[in-house]
Amino acid sequence: MHIAILTFDGFNEIDSFVALNILNRVKRPHWRASIASPTPRVRSMNGVVVEAQASLADAANADAVIIGSGRKTRDVVADPALMAQLRFDPARQLLGAQCSGTLVLAKLGLLDGVPACTDTITKTHRKAPAKKAIAAATIVVIEDDVLVAESLRDMLADDKWTVDVCESAEAFFKVYRPGYGDCLLIDVHLPGASGIDVLKRLQRDGSPASSIMITGAGDVETAVEVMKSGAVDFIEKPVHRKDLVAAVKRVIERAKDTTKATAWQKAAADRIASLTPRQREIMERVLAGEPSKNIAADLSLSQRTVENHRARIMKRTGAKSLPALARLGLVATLSGKQIIPKPTEIGDKPANVEAVMAMPDLANVLESDQFKRFFDQIPMAIVVAVLKSPERIVYANPAFEQLSGQTLAEVIEKPWESVRGQSRDPQKVCSLAAAVTGSA
Repeated sequence: MHIAILTFDGFNEIDSFVALNILNRVKRPHWRASIASPTPRVRSMNGVVVEAQASLADAANADAVIIGSGRKTRDVVADPALMAQLRFDPARQLLGAQCSGTLVLAKLGLLDGVPACTDTITKTHRKAPAKKAIAAATIVVIEDDVLVAESLRDMLADDKWTVDVCESAEAFFKVYRPGYGDCLLIDVHLPGASGIDVLKRLQRDGSPASSIMITGAGDVETAVEVMKSGAVDFIEKPVHRKDLVAAVKRVIERAKDTTKATAWQKAAADRIASLTPRQREIMERVLAGEPSKNIAADLSLSQRTVENHRARIMKRTGAKSLPALARLGLVATLSGKQIIPKPTEIGDKPANVEAVMAMPDLANVLESDQFKRFFDQIPMAIVVAVLKSPERIVYANPAFEQLSGQTLAEVIEKPWESVRGQSRDPQKVCSLAAAVTGSA
């Protein structure tokens, strides 16, 4: 039995070599597997040159044919002369394909009613193209890894976008001109100048471009840096087609329609604004790279409380990862609002006291221990109750004890009437409320 492994220029070594090795381990009479190619020699996608062991005519007479994949499979199916040499007979031969090799079977009309096992990228090219909202756009991919670059090209090509690939920042700037590319898709880690260097140079030259940066998964620090360097968005590895296409469409649409960009910023600002001041403070610290343990110590909270806050932050904002949360916070700042306030220090400076007192939601800013430390320092008699139980005093500061002549034990956990106020009649004891209103 002769098994021909169809191998073209740009072939994937794994598909052809592994199949050849495994099939030739079968020790049966007249059993053989061979590399069949249209030319005496073919070069792989990584530059490996191999000698063909069989011709396409031999493959047409083989008992079984496996069509390997490669980066130039689309060139193969677009070549009428080459396709004319592929004369296969499904009634006599066993036919199969690996990944993009499925395109060859589809072009030959051999897949009708037959299930095909293929990768998600190639699968999309066997379907009739759907109507697209955005057409005639040029996407420039700046990526040094050939396999990744071709994968990105494949993911985007189905949407009728023109996809240009540059293997480095230097190669990009050789062909760059103002207005080149509706969207730049840049790997943050490039040989030589990095992806961030590309953004900074474009900003410096006064030619900022709509760009998406490809970052590592969970890399918050880099995500923040690329957004601050001018990237419109970023996408984390591993890159999935659905996420990539959606991100590119968003970037192109927002570049063409400023109202959509504004709406995006407002939506981000609204999500961040939905957080309590305490949650915003913790969010800022998390995005600065502080671990929960340190945050808990600085804010005098338990680590579990910090973790609970973090979970609520992710839920309220809808962020699926910390880089996504960073994106949300940075986009929100573009709305012109100060979304994430800096934590207010609790100290003895009057400006800090005024800043805390001016906050609209004091209960969410100060935990009980911070609350006590704060009011303990104020050189003015303070007595506090809570809305849930306004008739009962829950706190009095040391200054109250010094200035009123009453001990803290006389008022804390006691009704308001226990506080002696100063009335018009020095001999008369009245309630604090009466003293304040002047009704005593």
